[in-house]
Amino acid sequence: MWLGLGWMSPSAHKAAVTKAVDAALVPVCAERFIAKPGALEAFTKTQSYNRQGVLNEHLPAVGAASMGWTFKNECIEAIAKLQTAAK
Repeated sequence: MWLGLGWMSPSAHKAAVTKAVDAALVPVCAERFIAKPGALEAFTKTQSYNRQGVLNEHLPAVGAASMGWTFKNECIEAIAKLQTAAK
């Protein structure tokens, strides 16, 4: 497949598309999570290494997109930034 100025393997293309979709959906994930009643309070009370569980509990998916490990971590980082900015 041709993309830009050079050739990209199908797996590299898939990775690039996934990265672009994730980048677009991470802010949506964070905003939807914060909008859920009790979610931010649970997030704040939970140790950082357990926050994926809190995310899964309050927001199991963002639209039809599956939330992989990397996406969940990026969403958690975005939630933490929004939480810090709100203080």
